[in-house]
Amino acid sequence: QTGGVASGFKHVITNDLSARRLLHIKGRRVVRATEVPLAWTSFNKGDCFIIDLG
Repeated sequence: QTGGVASGFKHVITNDLSARRLLHIKGRRVVRATEVPLAWTSFNKGDCFIIDLG
């Protein structure tokens, strides 16, 4: 059976060093971090970004 959420009932890979992701940080009083596609089109002016290369 496919699908579902990775949890303790299924094998979950933690600390995967090959995973690359881009986090979009937005907000002043309420700060939010969302994962966006790692592409140039994800960047914009005025927001902060964190690149996690593993």
